[in-house]
Amino acid sequence: MSLSLRLATATTVVTFATVAIGALLTGLLSSGSPLEGGVAWVILLAGIPAAMISGLAGYVAGQRLTRRLRSLLGSGEGVNRQSPGGDVVWTLEQKMAALTSAHHEGETLLRALELELRDAREQLRGVATYLETAREGERKRIARDIHDDLGQALSTLKLDLSLLRDELGDQPGPVRDRIEAMTGLVGTSIRSVKRIISQLRPQVLDDLGLTPALEWQAEEFQKRTGIPVDLSIYPQEIILEPDHSTAVFRIFQETLANVARHARARSVRAALTEIDGVVELEVQDDGCGIRREQAEDRRSFGLLGIRERAHAWGGTVEIEGSPESGTRVRVRFELQEDT
Repeated sequence: MSLSLRLATATTVVTFATVAIGALLTGLLSSGSPLEGGVAWVILLAGIPAAMISGLAGYVAGQRLTRRLRSLLGSGEGVNRQSPGGDVVWTLEQKMAALTSAHHEGETLLRALELELRDAREQLRGVATYLETAREGERKRIARDIHDDLGQALSTLKLDLSLLRDELGDQPGPVRDRIEAMTGLVGTSIRSVKRIISQLRPQVLDDLGLTPALEWQAEEFQKRTGIPVDLSIYPQEIILEPDHSTAVFRIFQETLANVARHARARSVRAALTEIDGVVELEVQDDGCGIRREQAEDRRSFGLLGIRERAHAWGGTVEIEGSPESGTRVRVRFELQEDT
């Protein structure tokens, strides 16, 4: 690959990395969170000048090297026409040395661009981790506020209606019918509040840990969709750091949501293992199978979220499918030594 082409490729990759940061943050901006939204806009606005500077630096460097090479080659042609035979060899050696120097300069610039790209990826990983942590913290706070305020108010209202119904005794009438209807409506509202709280932040994840949370999620998915989930966990009690547990749970949750929306599956098999410090989550359905272009579609924010959560902890994601075997999602990441 030519030097100018490698420089152009490196500059393009840096720009695409910045665009990926913008795409991620743009998706997160729709969450409605003031904290995450403010941070995301600041980082996005700061990333735009960085992308422009990186692209301009690559362009200027490429133009400078191109002009230098053309100048050297042009002057070499002039020497061939005007200089005696003895001087030509010496002058061409000079030109070759200058060309080698220009090549080394380009290699140095290319390495610098590669380092910038590596730093951009690390920054992207840090931003994704920070925003995900902030989002989970805000979900937990909102779930707690709903439980403490709205949940308790509805429970008190249901108790008051029950006492009022007892005071009326067994006397039939429109008042008693209205109380019965209100009691049923309050009960439905309480169940809706519990469902919303569980979707925001399942209490079982904080109280009992990852294994019961995954089992609960599998049961809820089966109740809601009628699709059975065969979940196996080895060892039975996998204890991770809270942030790791949250990431695994959310990946499992999003994978099941994709099965319900797109797979047309009849059953799901899922397995979570932790062996020698390596955690692996695999979810396999027997549906229509995801196509390669669908798995690589950057507009699929569900799959993008799975990848970002895994990459935030240095993990890998494999998504493959076929009409015969369905879709398989496999996520692997190594635990840190202090976990």
